[in-house]
Amino acid sequence: MKKRKIFTLSVIVLLLTASILRIGYIYTTIPDEIYITQNSKYNFDKSRIFSGLFSMTSPADNAGTLSRDGKINTNNSYTANVEFLNIPVKTVTVNLIDKHHLIPCGIPIGVRLYAGGVEILSSESFLDTNGNPVSPAKDFSFKKGDVITEVNGIPTKNIQEFSKQIAKNQTNTVTLSVKSEKGTYTAQITPHQEQNGKFRVGLIVRDSMAGIGTLTYINPNNNSFGALGHGIEDSDTNHIFPVNSGTVEEATVLSVTKGRKGSPGEIHGMFSGKAKIGNIYSNTHNGIFGKYEDLPPCPQNPLPVASISEINRGKAYVLSTINDEGVRSYNIEIEKILHMSTDSSKGMVIRITDNALLASTGGIVQGMSGSPIVQNGKLVGAVTHVFVNDPTRGYGIFIENMLAEAEKIKQ
Repeated sequence: MKKRKIFTLSVIVLLLTASILRIGYIYTTIPDEIYITQNSKYNFDKSRIFSGLFSMTSPADNAGTLSRDGKINTNNSYTANVEFLNIPVKTVTVNLIDKHHLIPCGIPIGVRLYAGGVEILSSESFLDTNGNPVSPAKDFSFKKGDVITEVNGIPTKNIQEFSKQIAKNQTNTVTLSVKSEKGTYTAQITPHQEQNGKFRVGLIVRDSMAGIGTLTYINPNNNSFGALGHGIEDSDTNHIFPVNSGTVEEATVLSVTKGRKGSPGEIHGMFSGKAKIGNIYSNTHNGIFGKYEDLPPCPQNPLPVASISEINRGKAYVLSTINDEGVRSYNIEIEKILHMSTDSSKGMVIRITDNALLASTGGIVQGMSGSPIVQNGKLVGAVTHVFVNDPTRGYGIFIENMLAEAEKIKQ
């Protein structure tokens, strides 16, 4: 009997400890800005275990904009108090996501991204006119991914302009204006002349990136769009490529390399060669976003957007283009809803169940990222990643996470 009491007490202590740790985790992860759709409720605890213990109330100057249960019923952006068991814990900014019907797409697009300067990849040494190895940038404290925007106060939007300014100064010290994640700083470097006569500072740089992706949705009210469901990462820096501007073009699927265990497949495509049809304003962890000038041919009708709480495990379908037949729907199973995921681009685990798609691609392949996911007549998210050891399965992002990111863009 005594052992049973000790066991029961131990279980209670463990449960209380786990609960305290869970509540502490929720508290530390409450964002400074909250994005929520009209007449919906924000769940601070995505697992919903302690969600009912949290609430939001509006300050006096915002009275009537937020109900006690956290449902927003106004078009305003304003501050609100987050409470736990009626005890104030944090003040946040509440923003309303415009919950329009969106057009799910699934068509391939060509993407060109420009850094608005030259992105630094690394430094290097070379031989000067005397045959001696030199490295002018060796004392330049830069980080991979920093972007040089000016040379001696003159804007340098691309490699050609950067090289021109370096050549113009010859062996005179130049002042570089550099943009980093933490802000802007300046640095001075003295170019050297190499054996072929060119003047260099010993930096390996790039100014743009290009590739093929999948368009997720278009908002028919303002022609804004979201695509990919994850950011375009620079493989040389392992960071999201810094975007100053970008363009979208029509693209065509040429072929597919089938995915196998340990070897992800890939959709191979090409730019159509036509003029741009849209502009990219942001490359983020949750996708790329921008506006269309000429709307692409998305054959689907607008669908309502599903909130995270409306998404269930079970049958759904994706819209994707894997050949010249255009957009088709393919059956999938949503296996898990990852409420606890710290990676917003990995909100659910999906499995391809469609025999036609499995026969053609083996499952999820590179290039399908951004393919919209539809369940119960609502747009719920987009495909983002494939499991390398099981190409039939992968991750998807919640559409609410993409829309929350889109709300941050100032165009």
